[in-house]
Amino acid sequence: PFFNLIAPSNLADRSRDKVRFLANWDPIDSLSIQVAIDESIDDYGQRPGSGLGLRKGSARNYSLDATYIFSERLQATAWFSRNETHVDQASRNAITDNGIREIWGSNLHNIGTSVGMEVTAKPTDKLETGANFMFSDYTDKFNQKVTLEPQVNIVPNISTQYSSLRLFARYDIRKNLGVRLDYILDHFKTNEWTWTGWRYTDGTTLTQNNNQMVNFAFLSVLYSWQ
Repeated sequence: PFFNLIAPSNLADRSRDKVRFLANWDPIDSLSIQVAIDESIDDYGQRPGSGLGLRKGSARNYSLDATYIFSERLQATAWFSRNETHVDQASRNAITDNGIREIWGSNLHNIGTSVGMEVTAKPTDKLETGANFMFSDYTDKFNQKVTLEPQVNIVPNISTQYSSLRLFARYDIRKNLGVRLDYILDHFKTNEWTWTGWRYTDGTTLTQNNNQMVNFAFLSVLYSWQ
């Protein structure tokens, strides 16, 4: 059997129609709001005589950002985004011992939602502080089914969450010399199953911790000269 491993799906030729909307609104001097919307439709075409391969796809991206300036020394930013990607494809397995080549289709969906907020402050002329938090939730839906037989093979969805908290403080000892302290806390959680028991051709296996927490702190010295 022949398998096209040279040109993966993300490199497939396609015809894309795309429309974008951007807007910026300043209802008051201290508040700024931005909106962005993208919509695209992909057509992959088909090889004559074959209904296999990528057939059509679409993508939608929405984002909303807002910045509020409380004063010259304090400001905050909040944002929201959502991404939806869809691909419809058909393929077939290798010929089995009984001479049957199973044909299957999938209606892939990737949905991501993210929110975040950042606050920066300058309490004194020499001290600057800030905090940044973000949370993202991703879902992969396969919607796979076998078209040769009436039964439907359900492939479990994949759900992933990622959150990050970042804090910093910078103090200027003098005009060209300062110190900065950063702290990062990341949390990653997933039910990813596609790598479970994966074995490479050389026998190497891959495992991952599906619930990870990482703390990181560092102190840096900043020096500038002209």
